[in-house]
Amino acid sequence: MERKPHSLKKVRGRFGENNNVVEFTTAREFMRFMFDESGSDSISVFSSYHTYQNNIKIGKVLKEVNAMSKRNMGIYDGSKKDAQVMIQPEMRDALRVAGRVLVDLADITDRIILPEFGDEMHNFIAQVVFAHTQDKPINIFTPCCPDWSRDSKGQYDFKSLGGEVSFIARKVFREVPPVLRILNKHGIPYNGTLVLANYGSETEITAKDTYGRKLSADDIQMCFASSLAKTDEELSGLQKNDSGIFNSYRVIPMTEFFDDQGIDEDQILGDACEYFKSDSKGKKLVSQLHRDSIGLNKGRLGLSEEENLEQTIRGCAEYGVFGYAMGQQGVILAAESRTTSRAYNLFRRSKGQDVMPLFYLKGRRGVNEGVNIL
Repeated sequence: MERKPHSLKKVRGRFGENNNVVEFTTAREFMRFMFDESGSDSISVFSSYHTYQNNIKIGKVLKEVNAMSKRNMGIYDGSKKDAQVMIQPEMRDALRVAGRVLVDLADITDRIILPEFGDEMHNFIAQVVFAHTQDKPINIFTPCCPDWSRDSKGQYDFKSLGGEVSFIARKVFREVPPVLRILNKHGIPYNGTLVLANYGSETEITAKDTYGRKLSADDIQMCFASSLAKTDEELSGLQKNDSGIFNSYRVIPMTEFFDDQGIDEDQILGDACEYFKSDSKGKKLVSQLHRDSIGLNKGRLGLSEEENLEQTIRGCAEYGVFGYAMGQQGVILAAESRTTSRAYNLFRRSKGQDVMPLFYLKGRRGVNEGVNIL
C-alpha cells in the first residue's frame, strides 16, 4: 500500500513555531524554485536542467544539509509526484545559489568532470548550501605528484626526478580558475590545499636526477623539498594577482598533511591494501588499472605482471589513505588519474565515511593530459 504523505500542518509542526517556512507541494515546484527565480518555463533553456531534475533527490540533499547544520533546515515528505517540502527561510537564497553554481559548472564541463550523480552530487549541493548559510568555507583538496619526468604523451615515465614545480600543481594553477571564479561569483567561500606527495611509493621508486645519476634517499627528499618550495613560490605569485582567487590556497607536504589530520598513515595503508586485495569493488578497480597499465609499465619501469599487480594495489591503497585523511567534509579536485581517483571514495565508504564530491580537472587539452596510469 502506498504511504500517504503527512499533512502540511503535521510536517510544519516539525519546524516548531516558525511561521516563515517556505513550502512546496511538488518536487517539480521545488526544482523550479532552485534553478529559476521567475518560476517560468524559461528554465528549459538550461540544457542540463532535465538531467539535474531527474537525478537530484531532494530528500537526500535536505538530509545532508540537516546533518551538516545539526538542525532541521529542510523537510521532505512524500513521493516524487506527491511531495511536501519545507525549508527554513535562510535556505531560500542558499538553494538558489546552489542552483546557479550547478548551472555555471555545467557550462565548463569541457574542462572538468563534475561529481557523479547520487551521494557525491547531493553532498556537493549540501556543502554549497551550508557554506552560504553559515559562511564557512568549502575545503578543496588536490594531491600533487612531485616533479617526475614525463614522456611525449604527458604521462609520467619516472626516468628522472627534478625539483621544479609539480606538473599537477601547474595544471591546477592554469585550469582551475574558472571553477574558483564560479564559487567567488556566488559568494561561496573556500579554502584550497595542494598536497605534494612525499610519502609511500613516491619515495621508493629507483630515481635518477635529470642528468641520469642515481639519487639517494636524501637526494629524493631534497628534490621533494625543492618542488614544494618552487610550487609555493608560484602560488605566491598568483596570490598577488588582483583577482584573489588563490588567496585562500596553500601548499603542504603530504606527511605534514597526515600529521595535521591526526592519522597513522602506515596503519591506514595496511587497511587500504587489504581492502583493495579482498573487497569485490576494490579488486575490480585494481583489475582494471592493472590491465590498462601492464603494457606501459613493462616498458617504462621493467615490471613483471606480478610486480605490476602489486604496484597497482599499493597505488590504489595510497590514494585510499589520502581519501581517508581528508576527514568528513570537503571536495576533491583531482587532476592526475581519473580512473585511480575512484579509490578515494571506495576506501572512504569501507571505513564508514561519507563520500566526497570528486571533480576531475580535464583541462583544455582533454581528459588524457598529464594522466598518470598507476
